[in-house]
Amino acid sequence: MHDFVTMLDKNLIYIAHKIKGDTLIIQVASSQTMVQCPYCKTYSTKVHSTLHQLKGLHKL
Repeated sequence: MHDFVTMLDKNLIYIAHKIKGDTLIIQVASSQTMVQCPYCKTYSTKVHSTLHQLKGLHKL
């Protein structure tokens, strides 16, 4: 699972995963300490927003 997460983004750290019904839930964290918000372009060390669900990974 670690390799899969790294393939998605080299800055992600795999924490855990579980299967709930027909859904795979992957818990990750960022290895970056400061990032730029893609929306407002401000650099921050705190969470600006979160992404709870990715759809369409079956198309990879």
